[in-house]
Amino acid sequence: MLVLWIRGHPGTSEFSGATLGRATQSYSLYRPGSATLEEVHVIMAQSYSAFQFRMGAGFPGDIARTHPQTWIEPGLNDVTNPVQFYGQAVLINTAANSYRGILATDTGITVINGIASRPYPIQPLTAPGNFGAVTFGGLVLPLPGEIAIVKQGYVMVPIVGTPTKGGTVYVWVAATSGANVQGGFQATSSGSTATLTNCKFNGPPDANGIGELIINLGF
Repeated sequence: MLVLWIRGHPGTSEFSGATLGRATQSYSLYRPGSATLEEVHVIMAQSYSAFQFRMGAGFPGDIARTHPQTWIEPGLNDVTNPVQFYGQAVLINTAANSYRGILATDTGITVINGIASRPYPIQPLTAPGNFGAVTFGGLVLPLPGEIAIVKQGYVMVPIVGTPTKGGTVYVWVAATSGANVQGGFQATSSGSTATLTNCKFNGPPDANGIGELIINLGF
């Protein structure tokens, strides 16, 4: 909030920045039609009704930074084992030339081939071709269809646990159980995770469990 007030008689003290607990800056100007030099105080008042704590980090699949360049590649969502949500780890299905989700048999993987990126807008098609029947904002990816894959860069993902900056990334490969989602990222290892060498966490997640992950090309 920006407050302006004019003091017409130099030497008086109608208001004081120190009294108000605000930072002030003074200027001098002439009021139109007056030859009297007047003092104008600009009071910068801080709003205490904004974010009192950390604001939300973003949404799953959001590109977090565009510099340095984030590489995004279009691809086909696998029909047999489709990618289920934005921010999910994905692998290449070479037999179908598509991107698939993580399976329980992927315990031995050390790299992923990308992360599902969230484009906007997106609206699934419903039979018999009625666009608009499904509202915007859903996390279910359209199938069959194209998906955007982050191959390298910074992306927002759901995280289970509280990793540190530069921390090791683990991906949950077992079937979804509670907060542990198949293809989701974990801060700690277990018998149901695989350790990724081409990803690093860039800090802890926000209150909604969304945090930033760095991925390098997983060739």
